[in-house]
Amino acid sequence: MPDILSKIEGVKTLNSLKHKLKVIEDQNRREDEDLAWNNSFVKNLVIASLIYIFLWFSLSLNRFPHSWLAALVPALGYLLINRLLNFVQRFWYWNNYKK
Repeated sequence: MPDILSKIEGVKTLNSLKHKLKVIEDQNRREDEDLAWNNSFVKNLVIASLIYIFLWFSLSLNRFPHSWLAALVPALGYLLINRLLNFVQRFWYWNNYKK
């Protein structure tokens, strides 16, 4: 009788481990998706577009001359800084952890 009980407990433990593994795999998949979104050019482009639209609108309301051009500078600066920071991050990681 104890042999049967140990087999039943083993099945329960195995099912529990499979469930925990599935939960961990789902969590890793979501984290990979979040990381991909945080590093995506599309996200940076959306943010830069919103910066441009907001600044253009506010500068136009104040009748700033060439507001379309003035609003372009911070938006492009945001894109350049983000791309540069990704490069610096990869360079730093390579120098500190790939040796």
